[in-house]
Amino acid sequence: MTGKKPSTRASTEGSVTGEKSPAFRRTFASLVRYGLLLESDLKLPSVTCLVAEQPIRGSWWAHPQAHAIFAVNCLLADHPDVLIAKLISGKVTFVHRPLWEAIFAVALAHEPWQVEDLSKSARALLDRVAPGRRGPDRPSSVQSHEG
Repeated sequence: MTGKKPSTRASTEGSVTGEKSPAFRRTFASLVRYGLLLESDLKLPSVTCLVAEQPIRGSWWAHPQAHAIFAVNCLLADHPDVLIAKLISGKVTFVHRPLWEAIFAVALAHEPWQVEDLSKSARALLDRVAPGRRGPDRPSSVQSHEG
């Protein structure tokens, strides 16, 4: 026994939907090319369109290629060079490693557009996890004493 944690990748190795499958290779090559892919979208590059080789209207779960789409999503999720975040239009987005630094910079910036519409409870949580942040709701006297 190796002591390694099983992953979703193990269940798809060697299958027609594994990392050697044309669907995964085509999808991963597009991720490398564009830097990010949506899980599902009609207009922007997405896993669903790449695997199905056509735009999918409605839920991709009902598509004949649903199992292959799910398998490619799992392989991407397990890949060490892929980050998953809800970015474009709040949709699941796969981000290739070269863009991670930019994603983290934006995530940690706490710019006004990121925090101005937060609820009171969300602001309280942000204050707890990032007490030194700068933002529109922080008085300058507080900001000057933290820095």
